[in-house]
Amino acid sequence: MKIPCLSSVFILFIAITIQSSCSIYVIADVSSDTTWNERQAYIVHVDAMPTSTNMTMSHQQWHESFIPTTSSEGLLYSFKHVMNGFAAMLTEEEVEALSKRDEFLHAQPSKIYQLATTYSPKFLGLEAKNRQFWKGKAGYGKGVVIGVIDTGITPLHQSFNDYEMPPPPRKWKGRCEFLSQDLCNNKIIGARSFNHRGGYTTPIDKHGHGTHTAGIAAGRFVNNASVLHSANGTASGIAPDAHLAIYNVCDESGSSCPDVDILAGIETAIEDGVDILSISLAIPTDDLPLYKDLISIASFKAVIEKGVVVSASALL
Repeated sequence: MKIPCLSSVFILFIAITIQSSCSIYVIADVSSDTTWNERQAYIVHVDAMPTSTNMTMSHQQWHESFIPTTSSEGLLYSFKHVMNGFAAMLTEEEVEALSKRDEFLHAQPSKIYQLATTYSPKFLGLEAKNRQFWKGKAGYGKGVVIGVIDTGITPLHQSFNDYEMPPPPRKWKGRCEFLSQDLCNNKIIGARSFNHRGGYTTPIDKHGHGTHTAGIAAGRFVNNASVLHSANGTASGIAPDAHLAIYNVCDESGSSCPDVDILAGIETAIEDGVDILSISLAIPTDDLPLYKDLISIASFKAVIEKGVVVSASALL
């Protein structure tokens, strides 16, 4: 895949990675929570669909074939980019029955990730005196699509105006799920939301974290910005001319970001055509084996198979 403006991508990769430093977070295991119809969300890894089956069923139908007849919930999500597998509401007994299939590899209960963030362009020396490099070689991120996996966005914020911005690149396949389509523009070119428990969700940020991280990554230049009339100056993100694609994977309080919805957001972002993924959500690197760290697995596949640069929070 050809990624526009390679130097922009390099700058963005470094910058968005730095934003994850000094983060503090907690992860909660929901494996003991079976109050919802005695079922819980499981993420199940399975073998790829056999070649002999390719002609008779779709990728999703292959995953549906694993759902026990005792389950009335069906698939939550079917994954093909982030992993070979799916998410479904299952009981422990159903998982046990499912594990007897030869194609079964691994299943684990969904975990809850929490928010993590910090930092600014100044850390990278991108303030006014260095703008010639920023503007010239890096191009302010022009032509790059950054997918933000978080709590959504406040689309009318000044940081996300599209003044003199070009339209989305031809490869872009995403869509806008704001109630008003006018809230998407040449800056915010896509907005989606994910909630595996059902019910209406919106890409509108009810918490603030997603707006903050999107602004860090790609906020436009905003003159005379201040906090309560203090620290007056020009605010901007690392790549002010990059496009933004927003994927809300958290609840309104920002306290719960299930990995099943995070994976669905990553899966969709890859299909939409993002160049970079920013995931400022807590990933436990100290107590979770790598083979159970589904965000790391999904990120690895995104980089290796799709050429998408992934920047995610981590303990330092």
